[in-house]
Amino acid sequence: MLTLGGDGTVNEAVNGMLSIDQPTGAERPSAADLPALAPIPGGSGNVFAGALGLPRDPIDAPDDRSGEPVFLVIVSNAAPWTYLGDREVNANPQARFDRGLDVFTLRNMSSFSTLHALSQMLTTKGGELHGRRILTMHDQPSLTLRADRPVAFQIDGEYVGERELVRLRSVPEALRVVA
Repeated sequence: MLTLGGDGTVNEAVNGMLSIDQPTGAERPSAADLPALAPIPGGSGNVFAGALGLPRDPIDAPDDRSGEPVFLVIVSNAAPWTYLGDREVNANPQARFDRGLDVFTLRNMSSFSTLHALSQMLTTKGGELHGRRILTMHDQPSLTLRADRPVAFQIDGEYVGERELVRLRSVPEALRVVA
């Protein structure tokens, strides 16, 4: 499947191509038999395309081819998380789309905590972010987020309503990507 759009388009295409009940173990099809995705970046961030090594600008793209309370959670399966102009913003610098889910959390949004986290996101290339108010997890197979009350929830920057419970799952090797 060819997609022309941003990360939200890629997300919708992947969810449309894959069923909830993917085979596991010996039942899994070979890589050649998996659905194929060929993203052409056309959104504002194009993080997935950038993680594949594709140009983030569609003009340059090839045409042939824990339980602790927290205030903010960013779940990634690609690095960088987004871009600020041409500058990478790495909330989870070790995240890779062919592995599990990486998680960045801020325990509070104080000015110091936020500035400290942002400065690391703008300067860190490969290591985990750190600090007293920062909690990170790497290559998680699944994740459950719970809130005491409904809170705003976004997927790829798109507001999808308020949620009290969100379950996320990584499905490695479920898709063959053609770049």
